[in-house]
Amino acid sequence: MITQNSSERRRRNTDEWIESIDHGSIGDAHRFATAPASDGGRTRIPALRTKDEDGKEIEVQKNEEKSRLLHKAFFYEAPENHGVDPNYEYPAPAFKYEEIKNEEIRDSIKNLSLYKAPGLNKISNSVLTHCANQLIPYLGPIYRASVKLKYYPERWKRFTTVVLRKGGKPDYTVPGAYRPIALLDTIWKVMASVMKGKIQYYTEKLQLLPNMQFGGRSGCTTTDSLHTLTSFVKDSWRKGDEVMALFLDVKGAFPNTVPQVLIHDMRRYGVPKEITDWIADKMTGRETVIKFDDFKSEPIAVNSGLDQGCNLSMFVYRFYNTSQIEAAIGRKDELATNFADDAILATAAPTIKEAAAKMKNLFQRQNGPADWSKTHFSTYEYHKFAAMALTRKRIPNPEGGNKRIKQPPMTLHIDEQNTVTTVRTHKFLGVILDEELRFKEHAAYALGKGTKWMGQVKRLSKMARGMDG
Repeated sequence: MITQNSSERRRRNTDEWIESIDHGSIGDAHRFATAPASDGGRTRIPALRTKDEDGKEIEVQKNEEKSRLLHKAFFYEAPENHGVDPNYEYPAPAFKYEEIKNEEIRDSIKNLSLYKAPGLNKISNSVLTHCANQLIPYLGPIYRASVKLKYYPERWKRFTTVVLRKGGKPDYTVPGAYRPIALLDTIWKVMASVMKGKIQYYTEKLQLLPNMQFGGRSGCTTTDSLHTLTSFVKDSWRKGDEVMALFLDVKGAFPNTVPQVLIHDMRRYGVPKEITDWIADKMTGRETVIKFDDFKSEPIAVNSGLDQGCNLSMFVYRFYNTSQIEAAIGRKDELATNFADDAILATAAPTIKEAAAKMKNLFQRQNGPADWSKTHFSTYEYHKFAAMALTRKRIPNPEGGNKRIKQPPMTLHIDEQNTVTTVRTHKFLGVILDEELRFKEHAAYALGKGTKWMGQVKRLSKMARGMDG
């Protein structure tokens, strides 16, 4: 009888929990539904594989050595020579820096997610939210003094890096199968949010950066980027042209961001020196502890890169990768857009071969994507590039007959050493694009995904005997 009552109670609690799921707890439901059947034990990081100085593959089992490997994968070292001309003459600031106001701090605190994990100071966002009236009179003078005195407290530069698995990876014995989540000082995150608001307001108002950037912009989504590409392709088709598209892949975009180059770019586009000096100080002398399983490393220096997990990072990266796409801006037969580290190049011409030749010229053009990769120390992973010949035109069948066929795959030469073969479909920003832009493959993918989730919901609702009718 006791067992039956316990089972009934568990079923009733499960039913109540399912009915209470909202947008804030859907993530918990997702993790529960997709978790494999197990005893609930924690997933731990196994021995990691790497290569020694002689190039021989070895296994690393000690946590201290694992943390060093993960640190090397997450954080890149700054180059010896950042290449910025110390005598560069910057234009006058595009706008005047205004001191941080208490109202701005209040607005930033209101937008905090209550239950995000805190940083090393253990102060949660809920404390800031519920005690805003008491804290703002103290935070305001601290933030204003930080900018005025060009001083960034050392405690704000220390953070915890939590190691999480990337979903769907076939092998978790390599460091690249994990992602870092930075748990930053919550007091600092509020100030970073205020600074982001200031830069973002004037950047959009004065149009300091091109409209072909979509990541990190308020009101812009991945669909905007996809609609822009679709519009360019179909406009070209109406003129009788065909389109070659090239999807770029940048290795470790945020970790590869060089502070000196970032500050140089921000000042070139008119950001006041008060803000760039504050950001430069923020990115100097950082330390992190890497945390996984039940292990916490000793503090390790972070000499380059943007803080992943900070909303300011996503926005200022726009200044860093603007010159990646500027070479195509203003040209009617070319398109270049980026969404953070995901970029698209597209060229239109009467034939695919001509469009491919234009693509090579665009990629190698002075101050184009190839130059950006070198001057911004952002390595392209050419083996992850994808090319598509976007056309609905048919060609005569070489084997004879009256039936016309789709154009066969072709090889795109983007420089002297790297080539990319065109594919029929490619997944970009979560959408499967096909060469004719009919989206049949994506519709099938979405239908399959929906069917899978219906099965997962069914699994949740029938833990024992099923939900009551």
